Amino acid sequence: MHYPSQRPILPPHAPIFVSLFTGAGGADSGAASAGFRPVLGVEMNPKEPGLSQEFFKLHKINFCTYGSEMMLRTVQECAVAEFPRFPRNLFLLHASPVCSNFSTAKTEREEEYSDISSAWAVCEALRLLKPRYFTLENVCAYDKSAAFKMILNSLTDCGYKFHYKNVDMVDYGVAQNRKRLFLLGSLDRAMLFPPKRSRKGWGDVIDWDQLIPCELTENQQAALDDYLQYNSVKAIAIERYTIGSNRKQAGSKRTFHIRQESEPFWTLTKSMWNDGKTKGQMPGGRKMCLNVWKDGQAFYLPMSQAKLIAGFEDWYYLPEDQSAIAGAALGLCVAPKFYTQLLAANFPSYARSVRY
Repeated sequence: MHYPSQRPILPPHAPIFVSLFTGAGGADSGAASAGFRPVLGVEMNPKEPGLSQEFFKLHKINFCTYGSEMMLRTVQECAVAEFPRFPRNLFLLHASPVCSNFSTAKTEREEEYSDISSAWAVCEALRLLKPRYFTLENVCAYDKSAAFKMILNSLTDCGYKFHYKNVDMVDYGVAQNRKRLFLLGSLDRAMLFPPKRSRKGWGDVIDWDQLIPCELTENQQAALDDYLQYNSVKAIAIERYTIGSNRKQAGSKRTFHIRQESEPFWTLTKSMWNDGKTKGQMPGGRKMCLNVWKDGQAFYLPMSQAKLIAGFEDWYYLPEDQSAIAGAALGLCVAPKFYTQLLAANFPSYARSVRY
């Protein structure tokens, strides 16, 4: 097995970081790069237990040097037990509650018991763990939910100063359009959002030598030929499988996302790598779902390059041969590059202490 190299080296006094609804550890990765020690994560989605177990394996590989542990339990179970083995009065707590009911991919948004119970668990974590600083990430529509209102009320009751807004990761140097709701809370001085950075195109962040030749599908080729009739370009990214709102409607022409190399990628989602065929507890994967055309040749982006578009650092390990798992990690993650900038802007001395 390949293990990641050049992971951030943290000083012994690095502040501790705990995450709830950890997923594959996007926030944990960003926190480590900003000088925070990820010591504990909690991950278990009852609707996809097999995926949570795979994320557990990724967490162990990527954060073992920090002595980090992941609990394979729901956050609600931890809250009922009053968060045993969790540090009290910790420095920074992050939460990314499961958000499928608020995703733009879901046309009929209706809160379920799991949404409310997840919010209750976050409220209990604030009350019992009393983190000095708190961040929350979710899809933009989450700010209209009763679950989010519960969390806001709890923050007020616990004495936090907080504010929130929708941010697009592309405004912070991440080479994809990814709009998310971020909340920043503090018992101390208020946390601030980092200054925006110059936008990057997907061609700015990948290693072109790592691309793997492939063939375009018939529909992709037709879309490419149509695009090149009106545009003179050397390289473009073209969607291989039309997902969600881009799918072909009855009697209409199929459309594809197409982005020039100077433009950001479209939002990466876990469904891009999911072929809909179940293999055990996990869906099958599509490894060639991110395609690039350059100078007459088609390529696909391996995971080593897809993760750079998602905002991960080189050191974060993803399995190249398990595209459904790796793709889910990218599609569900907090963009690490943004989270690093967020923490570095508020705690610059910790960020400066990181070595490689």
